[in-house]
Amino acid sequence: MLLEKYYEMWENDAHIDLSDIAGTTSAIPKLHNKYLMLLRQETLKLRKKQADLKILNTKKFQYYTKVMSPEEMEELGWEPLRQKIGLKSTAQQYMDADPQLIDMSLKVDYQQEVVKYLEGVVGMINNRGYQLSTIVQWKKFTQGDG
Repeated sequence: MLLEKYYEMWENDAHIDLSDIAGTTSAIPKLHNKYLMLLRQETLKLRKKQADLKILNTKKFQYYTKVMSPEEMEELGWEPLRQKIGLKSTAQQYMDADPQLIDMSLKVDYQQEVVKYLEGVVGMINNRGYQLSTIVQWKKFTQGDG
């Protein structure tokens, strides 16, 4: 799911109905479960993307160091290298500029941001009971009951 969708979801779910503190409090476990499940799903997606990046990185290293067979290149749809890369350390320069590796790295970075955002949301939900307790105490104080 796109990060923007999670922003919208949390904007709606973050609202605390001050006229129904009991209802808001009783909804915390359901809200926590909702975002914890989303966090777990997105964390698994992140792990998959990280694994895919490692695999692609290894294949690109084999490609740029000319260890990859012509059959493997053809299977992946990669053209044989025209330039000669002398040192294996030079291959890293080509890998750093490789569009497929850059694209995959950006996907991993984006997924990390999704996971980080959801971790923050789950943290807010974990603190929601304290927030509601503080609201109740403040109401009592301002109404002269506390």
